[in-house]
Amino acid sequence: MKKIFTLAAASALATASLGAQAQAAVDGVLNTAETSGTATTGHYVLLGQYPYVHNFGPWGLLSMYGANTPSKVQMFIGGTLQASATNSLQVFIDLPAVTGVPMGTALPGATPAAATSLDKFTAKLDQGAELALSLHSLNPAAGATTPAYQIEAAAYYMMTPAAGTTPAVYAAQDTIIAPITSAGTVVTVGYISTKSRFAGLSGARFAYVAPTGDITTNPGYTAPMTTAVTSYPVAGFGQAAGTVGWEMELDRTSLGLPTGNPSLGLFAIQNNGGGDYASGDFLPNAVVGGANLGGLPTKGGPDFTDNTVFPGTQSATFALATVALATRVASAASVGLSVYPNPVADASTVTYQVNDRAANVHIVLTDLLGRTVRTVENGLKPVGLQTARVDASALAAGTYLLRVQVGDNVATSKLAVR
Repeated sequence: MKKIFTLAAASALATASLGAQAQAAVDGVLNTAETSGTATTGHYVLLGQYPYVHNFGPWGLLSMYGANTPSKVQMFIGGTLQASATNSLQVFIDLPAVTGVPMGTALPGATPAAATSLDKFTAKLDQGAELALSLHSLNPAAGATTPAYQIEAAAYYMMTPAAGTTPAVYAAQDTIIAPITSAGTVVTVGYISTKSRFAGLSGARFAYVAPTGDITTNPGYTAPMTTAVTSYPVAGFGQAAGTVGWEMELDRTSLGLPTGNPSLGLFAIQNNGGGDYASGDFLPNAVVGGANLGGLPTKGGPDFTDNTVFPGTQSATFALATVALATRVASAASVGLSVYPNPVADASTVTYQVNDRAANVHIVLTDLLGRTVRTVENGLKPVGLQTARVDASALAAGTYLLRVQVGDNVATSKLAVR
């Protein structure tokens, strides 16, 4: 029987009057406040660790965390990506109620025209896969003073088979999402049509922070273990406050997550720039670390369902908060409201979504008694991801309410002014 490494996060949703906002800021840094609460309030819980020797030299993975709220799913991958070569950190997601590639079936090669790091990764995973995300370091341009990175994605799906045809045929499509820096600057994905295979990334946000040196200078770094780990968590390995890495936030509505308490399957791995030479750094990892996986077996990819080679279950189950989508919660999810920074001393940026057609947008800042302090926005806005600036420099310190109405949908968030 396989040893199961599943540090699952199960939680119940309290549909408070303001609608929960994620406690974890998308900034590429793990801090104490983000891990010191319960999953019901959107705090991170540990889903996996890599405690062994890093196979691509002093770079690779340390930890994986998950958090969720009524409207968002967040993940934090602690670790450091080599910037002087084309390497990648990849996350594969098994979505409920979506048909992709089932567990134990080789991932199909993605469309080569996109030239992403997901093109050639054809492993057999210990979970299903419908969506994959990659943080890809690129060869530095001549004369460049800073490394170059980009966010990539792949969608896995079953082809419509001819009548009576077996077995099923699977395919993949990949795409480049956006460039990203290693300084924690947030990249926000705009509106993606529901007809696209990448609709699940509509409104997604990403950030990456790298230390000034290699992974040994990452605040979450712990010297690798040389003996087998038989139970998790273990001290260190990406749990320390200040651990830096790749952070992402996905919209639950865009992902098409069902109500109730659905679970995601998550698997992360370090790979090369083409996806055909995998490192031994992968999460979750319940066995002694070994050498680079390369393209095993032979010309395909690693078979993580082979228990003789990979003892343990190489998939973390992340149980999301129970969500009974009341009208109010569904309305708030449609707006996709995000306010950052919060708390604020100078100015915050409000991000929200206009779906399907242009809509009248009314954004107002009030005190806790509902009295209007400032009208931020009032007018027609086109379809897509929109932003507005809230100037807080002249406001008295305290807590305010930010109400965003897009058409008939309303979302509200607290805004703390320092």
